[in-house]
Amino acid sequence: MSSTWSLRKRLLRRVLLGIALSWAIGLGLAIGALNHEMGELVDESLKGSAQFVLSAYRESGGLNLPAELGDVRIRIIADGQEVLPAVWPVQSTNGGHDLAGWRVYRLSDPDGSLSVEVGQSDKWRREELAESVAWLVAIMLPVLLVALWSVSRVVTATLRPANRFAQDLQKRKASDLSPSGQMDLPQELAPIRDAMNFYLERIRAHIEAEGQFAVQAAHELRTPVAAASAQAQALMAGVADPAAPQRIADSLLRLGALVDRLLHLSRADAAGRRARKAIWCRSRAW
Repeated sequence: MSSTWSLRKRLLRRVLLGIALSWAIGLGLAIGALNHEMGELVDESLKGSAQFVLSAYRESGGLNLPAELGDVRIRIIADGQEVLPAVWPVQSTNGGHDLAGWRVYRLSDPDGSLSVEVGQSDKWRREELAESVAWLVAIMLPVLLVALWSVSRVVTATLRPANRFAQDLQKRKASDLSPSGQMDLPQELAPIRDAMNFYLERIRAHIEAEGQFAVQAAHELRTPVAAASAQAQALMAGVADPAAPQRIADSLLRLGALVDRLLHLSRADAAGRRARKAIWCRSRAW
């Protein structure tokens, strides 16, 4: 026989697992969107810096700039000569470029005589992303915990009528075959109550049928027993006619026939119960 399992625990595990997975997927999507938006923000910042450096260098005719401005590195190429060097390879096309450890934006004059490359280390981007994710988790984690607690309470409250129904059945006396009147069961559990009431009704009808059968059997047996007893008393008193032994034998034959009928009915009822039990066991196995 298989061990019993808890509907509440199984339902809680699956619902909570679904919520946790949804939270993790949502967090992953949020991190992806945050990374994408941060990349666009970095590109806009690098583009603005490149435009500023290009305009300032062109108007000043050779502005002396440091190669490093915080996390930003600058390369200036004038007339094919690298005026201000940088650590990444020189790029040949304008726009954004992903290099090893760097995000670089290149901008050139229309005539191509002056080019500026502005780069930012991926380390800064990773640090900023990690900090943003930490704040995102700190904000979303309490929401997840509240959701898990709420679901646990809701599941427990939902299954409480089923527990009351089980307690009501446990408190019943063995002779109480009245149908259960509990009406606050959920729609999904109401068939269990209805099936239990139907089963109790069948037991009650079976008990009543057995009682009626016993009364009828006693009434049927009383007549041949009384007749045989009267004839036997007459014989003992010496007042019986010569046909009395035959009447006693006839009464005993009737009595034996009634007993045989009762035995046949009892065997048939037992066979029916065994067949119903076998069908019930097969249905449980399915």
